[in-house]
Amino acid sequence: MKKSALGPLFLLVATNLILGCAPSNKVVQLKDPSKPEQVDGNGNSQKPEPTPDTSPTPAEPGDGGDPVPTPPAIPTPTPIPDVSRVARIMCESQPYDGRAFNTLRADVFSSYIMPTITPYVNGRYVLRVKSPVPLQSNGREGFVVMRAQEDEFSPWKIYKSSANLLTQKADLQVLSNFEGPVYGSLHPYLDVYRNLKMEAQFLTANFKRSAYVYPNDKGTYIWENMKGSRIVLPFNASESFSPFFVGADDYVRFDQLSATGGALTQKFYNFDTKSTISLPAPIDSKDSQLFGYVNAAKTTIFWVEGRADGAWKIRSIGLRAGSKAVTITTLPGNPRSVVLPMVFLDHGETVLAFSEEESVRDTRGQASIVTATLHLVTASAKQLKVLNTQSIPYGDDFKMYAKPGSPEGILRNLFLEPISGKLYASNIPKGGLISFDLKNKSWGIHAMYESVFGCLNPQWGLEVPRD
Repeated sequence: MKKSALGPLFLLVATNLILGCAPSNKVVQLKDPSKPEQVDGNGNSQKPEPTPDTSPTPAEPGDGGDPVPTPPAIPTPTPIPDVSRVARIMCESQPYDGRAFNTLRADVFSSYIMPTITPYVNGRYVLRVKSPVPLQSNGREGFVVMRAQEDEFSPWKIYKSSANLLTQKADLQVLSNFEGPVYGSLHPYLDVYRNLKMEAQFLTANFKRSAYVYPNDKGTYIWENMKGSRIVLPFNASESFSPFFVGADDYVRFDQLSATGGALTQKFYNFDTKSTISLPAPIDSKDSQLFGYVNAAKTTIFWVEGRADGAWKIRSIGLRAGSKAVTITTLPGNPRSVVLPMVFLDHGETVLAFSEEESVRDTRGQASIVTATLHLVTASAKQLKVLNTQSIPYGDDFKMYAKPGSPEGILRNLFLEPISGKLYASNIPKGGLISFDLKNKSWGIHAMYESVFGCLNPQWGLEVPRD
């Protein structure tokens, strides 16, 4: 369904009134923020404390005679705090053939209409775009890397851009000629991802959003920061997929095909020691090892092991030499109803978050949702056991969005947005995103509009708005 042109036009006019004239939309590489974001072991930003307020001092009486009257108190303006850092989220607008991508701040309301950014190469808009990964933006332009295909006769490539958020255009520059597989290709690892209902990725950015990882022309992964410095990683995109930073950016994780070829295993590259850690073999060779995570104390690796037609388990191993892998628990819920991906995070202890959605059909063949739950499983690295398990029903205000018989379900693409510390997921029936606040256990709805799709494979970046 097409979006109304009034929403983006209103946004453009309103934003111009506030921010003034937009800069040129030529590609400009953004600099690191003057006040770098401080990120703790959980990937959460630490915001500066506000300046204390001061009240005016009363007038003193004069020497002799009548006292000097006390003038009326002059209201002291509230000190303007440092600009808060928020997350700028970018996402695919269509499942496979979208030629543009959508964007929103993580704190927008449900009625917000996401602007659509159209990528251009040499003055012509591209045919398809995938995997937009934002790094940093200032409210007017944002640095982003992505995959795109210029036309039917061109191969996929990897591009970088400073997307202009006001003109809603992104002029692309080729970063790498790596083509990679396209949807529908016959690759062994793509079959594994399809069976898990996930997509193989080739781009990622670190938690500080100051560097990104991508394959060069030969498929070798490169770490590159915003200043252009590069490091060659000992991994190639022909056998290593879906890079992801963990351990406060000290490690980058890769998926790889198992020895049998029918499952995924994981490896971790340590930037400090320049060494690679492989997870021990799975208990069952048919099981995949997914979502590996280094805890905040950097003592333990956690991961999920299992498959859709079997039980899912949390397993762990210590980073100290000689440590042995242990199974901490079998996850609650029906394995066939578990929605991937799952997300590890630190919230005092290590927490695994995942969704479970199950539907049933009545005698007339109409499907209805009977289970729509977010599970939070808290595990202890020291005690090697589960400390707490919570099962939180979806909010009624968006659970009712589910369409009878819809195979897409309600929430997909669960991820942690570490600036706010909230979990986010794609709102499949209505577009936009759904958030969950881990502190007060409340749900939020963001940028909902009438569309089957609208914010798929979302990725967050750091936004520090400028005056």
